[in-house]
Amino acid sequence: MRFERTLGMRYVRAQKRHSVLTVCSIMIAVALITMICTVYTTYQGITRAAIYNEAPYHMLFEHITAEQAAEIGRLDEVESVETEPNENGTVKAMVLFCQYLDNEYIWAYNLQQKMDLDCLIKPYDPQTFDLIVNTKLLEADNLCLHGRAKLVQNLAILLVCLLFFVMALRMVIDTAFEISSKEREKQFGILQSLGAEPRQIVRILSTEGLILSVFGIPLGLLLGVLLSYLTYRLVLTTGIAQAFYSAGDIDKVISFHINPLLLGLSAAVGLVWVFFSAYGTGMRIIKKPPLEAITARAETVDKVSRFNPLAAFFGWKGKLASRNAKRNPKRFFVTVVSLTVSLTMFAALSSYMGIFKQSLLQSMQMDETTEEIIPYFTFALNDGGVLNEDNPPRFPELIKQMRDTGYFSRIENSNNQFVTITCADQSQHENVHLTYVNEDSYHSLLGDQQPFSYEELVKRGGGLLVNISEDEIPADAKTICFEEEYLSQISEAEYESKESDKESKIGFLTHNGETLYYERTPQDYEFPVCGRCMLDNSEDELNSEVSMIVMPEERWIGGDCYLFSNLQRDSYIAAFLKDETVYEPALQWLKAHSTDYLFDSENDAENPYRVYIKMQSTVSAINIGFTAMMIMIGLIAIVNMVNIISTGILNRKRELAAMQCVGMTRGQMYGMTVIECLQFTLWAAVAASVLTLLLLFLTTHLLNIVDLSEMKSKLFSWTEPLIKIWGGGIIAFLFAILASFLPLHQMQKEPLVEQIRNVE
Repeated sequence: MRFERTLGMRYVRAQKRHSVLTVCSIMIAVALITMICTVYTTYQGITRAAIYNEAPYHMLFEHITAEQAAEIGRLDEVESVETEPNENGTVKAMVLFCQYLDNEYIWAYNLQQKMDLDCLIKPYDPQTFDLIVNTKLLEADNLCLHGRAKLVQNLAILLVCLLFFVMALRMVIDTAFEISSKEREKQFGILQSLGAEPRQIVRILSTEGLILSVFGIPLGLLLGVLLSYLTYRLVLTTGIAQAFYSAGDIDKVISFHINPLLLGLSAAVGLVWVFFSAYGTGMRIIKKPPLEAITARAETVDKVSRFNPLAAFFGWKGKLASRNAKRNPKRFFVTVVSLTVSLTMFAALSSYMGIFKQSLLQSMQMDETTEEIIPYFTFALNDGGVLNEDNPPRFPELIKQMRDTGYFSRIENSNNQFVTITCADQSQHENVHLTYVNEDSYHSLLGDQQPFSYEELVKRGGGLLVNISEDEIPADAKTICFEEEYLSQISEAEYESKESDKESKIGFLTHNGETLYYERTPQDYEFPVCGRCMLDNSEDELNSEVSMIVMPEERWIGGDCYLFSNLQRDSYIAAFLKDETVYEPALQWLKAHSTDYLFDSENDAENPYRVYIKMQSTVSAINIGFTAMMIMIGLIAIVNMVNIISTGILNRKRELAAMQCVGMTRGQMYGMTVIECLQFTLWAAVAASVLTLLLLFLTTHLLNIVDLSEMKSKLFSWTEPLIKIWGGGIIAFLFAILASFLPLHQMQKEPLVEQIRNVE
């Protein structure tokens, strides 16, 4: 074993350049695996911390005695019990477990029976006060069956991702050892002819792999952790933490996590693949007889095609460059494939992320002139229950207060309900959507398609029929009758007297602590048709199968609100901010006036801009993560390409010197190497372009199948990914030239005779 170790050490020292590049390949491969593991660990840690911050217990016992809490704390499976006193002398016990529970609900039920606890067993809910089981935290801590099943599922997904990248990385590591073995086939043949056993040859390569791994794997782990932390800090700059958590919770929830076991897994995977590459390379070497290994001419071209594209463009230099690539097709293929995968992933993922972000922006309100998101809030109005002369609608006053703040550019208000209409001649019945709108809502709904101004609609005193076909309502209809029921407020005595009457339509509601009683009364109501309008974008604005009648808000305020059932109507307001800078003060103002508006700042449905912030920060975070991963993949491809190209130049040292002796100039030699570099990047760019366009085409075709016709027209820019691919190809081409020129420049410092006589 000492013999193999000595030869392995000597070769590593003698081939410093190749050893450094191989260490770089191992280091970057391990760093990429480490990044994936660290991202997974950090995500799991933040998720667990968020669950714990919301409910810091596995089980919560409300209203038990201090003695019962102490008895629970003495159980073997219980890690800790924290208690808080209640007003009635009992305590609230928050229990954390340290052992696996076969079934948390059965465990809680058995404990309830054993200790005679007077409480119900419920899943975690902030609104309940009983024995609460926090299944989410149990799952996050892997203390229940669902938690372990979820852990297995997550680890399976992680291992599939690792396997995908590891298989690609193995080509890089394998190529590095393949290059070193090709250079020394004659040496290994001589060793075998002198008596070295085949297994000793394998041990030599394995020893080299172990020596290189001693440097490459620790550096890879360190680089992976540092890059993961840098990515983590960049992700935080997107504001994703502020979008999902309050300022007080960020420090408790958001942190960087490292799992030593997964770091060990990264190191083990890297070491295993290094040994696989070394062992596989050694096995391929010992299959050759010693005499064949000594006498064989390395890197020959068995078949030369008469027509060569490079020769057609670059002459004899292109023909030589093409033959040099054919000397070792495996090197050429692996380099092109790794570079192709990097360029394809970069372009395709960038396009998909761009579409994801574009669909997000289109789902929000957007100013068509500035292409900027307009922050807005939506919420219902608090009109105080049944509207009548004693309780008129309050929203005009509230909207005026909102306008006076100066935070809002426009405020859209709409009172909506479905009604049944009958034409004046009783010939037709239709269900329509009746909406009372203000001026801002009128312009937002109809835009450039409004037949007349909002002021004209108010003057005409009728309704505008919107989004109806010609055969739904006769063109000569002058009035439309509404068959509707309206509310009238009654006294409590009247309510009690009619409560037993099943035919009576009565009810009550509570508003501001006061109970209001009402009765529904049938009502027919007529209004004139003052205009018609067809919307081209009806599918975006409203249901195309239901007609809409637009009425001015002034009619609602003027008395219509007393005629129609305001319990059945849908009243909402959309307040658009002037710009993003007033978002926080406007949000605080709405919170302070939440008694006037049915507004919940924590409800995403009521705060679309908050949804936008969350989604935008999430997209930015994903972008950063994918960019970091693609940079690592690109580095691997570049290191692999540099290793192959520079090694190929050095292996042809005597050949290039001989060609200069017979008349090749230095300029022609540098030109030939530039053409060789062009082969790698050109083929990779062409292949990446084809693959990327194919992926985008298949995506568009899939959207055709699922009939997303509206989205597919806005999907992809077919030129943008090509620009990225060829831009990346130019960068790779520059690195390839650098990898060629540096060893050539170093070689030119020696006399041609020394270059020819040189033996590495």
